[in-house]
Amino acid sequence: MEYWIALLWFSGCAGHSTEGPSDAWSSAHATTAPPPFIEDVPGHPDNWYNETLWDDLILPVFHVQISAEAFASLMMNPYEWVEGSFSYEDVTYEPVGVRCKGENSFLPINQKCSLKIDFNRFADMDFMGLEGLTLNNMSNDTTMMHERLAYRMYRDAGIPASRASHAQVHLNGGTAALYALVEDVDSDMIRQWHDPEGSMFEVWDVDFTPSYVLDDNPDNGDFHLLPGSPAIDSGFPGSDYCSEPEPNGCRANMGAYGGTSEATSAEGAEHCTCGE
Repeated sequence: MEYWIALLWFSGCAGHSTEGPSDAWSSAHATTAPPPFIEDVPGHPDNWYNETLWDDLILPVFHVQISAEAFASLMMNPYEWVEGSFSYEDVTYEPVGVRCKGENSFLPINQKCSLKIDFNRFADMDFMGLEGLTLNNMSNDTTMMHERLAYRMYRDAGIPASRASHAQVHLNGGTAALYALVEDVDSDMIRQWHDPEGSMFEVWDVDFTPSYVLDDNPDNGDFHLLPGSPAIDSGFPGSDYCSEPEPNGCRANMGAYGGTSEATSAEGAEHCTCGE
């Protein structure tokens, strides 16, 4: 039996707001065969030219612009799409969808927010054959290499996995930040190994161990978190924590009782009053 662990989204067709494509875009379309660094995997013959994004010798530089209103919106609702623009090698794509992402690695937009870019959210276009990009902040990875190496290891072993490299990102003209550039899990990515028609599933949160919960025996059904469990106040940042007992840590717990009156509280945690 074959199992998939899918991480994220999209697919589309070209469009941008400048007069003429970048040199990389032009040379890619003018070339009739892919360059020698292309991975030897089956796949999409029409979008091989985005392989330049994953080349070990290239660090793409992306510029993301959002309005002050969009910035404020992401501060309040980080997972809600806002309109923005995306530029690469003097080519600007707009409007594109921009939002934050992440759970335990989450940082808000005024820090180093992991980003989702959706080129087909507000307009019918793509970016070098890709409908979306994932830019991870690597806030939990001091080496800033885990994703790049792990995805490469899986692909070299013949296991379906996203392509991953790094990118330099400027948000609203700010200081450059290094991000992990990860290929979205979508029909184009899956097509490299399988027929993309059919269902695709995404899952997040948690496979608890005995050190996290009172009783890991599913027959007993008691999955309250132990005091001091790392899963306390570590749930999805957008989840409702208002029903959790004081102190609620201003964030829902992971697991079966997260967001409910049965949630375990962390001693000395911050408390947020909902509606204020």
